Amino acid sequence: MKSVSLNDPLKYDNNECLVCKGNKNLLHLYCLSLIDTALTREKLLEQSIKTMADCKLYYFNTKGRAELIRLLYAFKDVKFEDVRFSETFKFEDFKHKTRFGSVPVLEVNGVFYAQSMAIARYVARELGLMGSSSLQTLKVDMIVDAISVDIFPHLMNIVWGSTDEIKNAARTKATETTKKILPALEKMVAGDYFLGSEVTLADIIFFTFNNEALPVLELNLDEHPKLFKISKSLKENENIKKYLTNPSTPQK
Repeated sequence: MKSVSLNDPLKYDNNECLVCKGNKNLLHLYCLSLIDTALTREKLLEQSIKTMADCKLYYFNTKGRAELIRLLYAFKDVKFEDVRFSETFKFEDFKHKTRFGSVPVLEVNGVFYAQSMAIARYVARELGLMGSSSLQTLKVDMIVDAISVDIFPHLMNIVWGSTDEIKNAARTKATETTKKILPALEKMVAGDYFLGSEVTLADIIFFTFNNEALPVLELNLDEHPKLFKISKSLKENENIKKYLTNPSTPQK
């Protein structure tokens, strides 16, 4: 089929579709259905992006559990209200509005939603970063959970553990788990990214994991060139660079 812009109306030459060369036959009807589906998806994405721009994200002036969400917005270059607690707007004064007494919280149409990974998945889905099919979304979720469920809790204990014993045990477990997961993730790369040429939540969470967690564990991607390529590509992405070099972006 000839490549055409979805923003252009269908064009005909001597009553022949210029997309599939069909002439009121079954092939042409299928062509029309594909284009209609693509147009619908594109319009829904445009509307979702407008909704996302009206959202407010509440968190501290740190990276923490909100940084992944901020990076999703940054990658798609969608503006949103990044509300950070300060001396004049304290978490204690906002806490009663949260669902579970914790942040981040995303405000959508005046309603507050909690849990960082639930928010990240919602934002990614609305911004078109969860794949284009149920199986692609399943793959994205699988990779995201491998990092957020199997490794992140141990990383939190390295920082916030109440005793040195807990911190040391968490470091050991995080290191062991990461060494096991990295080779598996390397095999899941299907081109430039985990889903081929399409950046998703899976790639962006891995980018944050590589930047923030691997240095803490004193690990690197020397033996995982495909994963290294993903991280390098996102680091060089213009929207990501603009966000990371913005003076207002949290450094810790």
